[in-house]
Amino acid sequence: MAEPTVQIGAFARTSLVIGGAILVIGGLNDLIDMHKIKQSDKSWKDPSLITIVGFRSQGGMKLGFGIAMLGTSGIGVDVFNRIGKRMDKYEESLGESAKGDLS
Repeated sequence: MAEPTVQIGAFARTSLVIGGAILVIGGLNDLIDMHKIKQSDKSWKDPSLITIVGFRSQGGMKLGFGIAMLGTSGIGVDVFNRIGKRMDKYEESLGESAKGDLS
């Protein structure tokens, strides 16, 4: 199988995971706060409506960017190739090939 062509270093991967997790947690907190404000029997004509909409949009943006950063941290990780190599080693240890049985 082909080796992955895009690689990122351990520091960049760790930074993306930590940053993504912080953004996801922050986004969820903003959305929860927005929900609490909305449930507090305030009138929709209240000037704080703009604040509620601001919390909602910021929370959604943080959540989206956090998920994107977590996804980007997986660049260059070839999980399926590693699993295939482990399966091949296991088959060799058994002395038989089970690939014909999968079709």
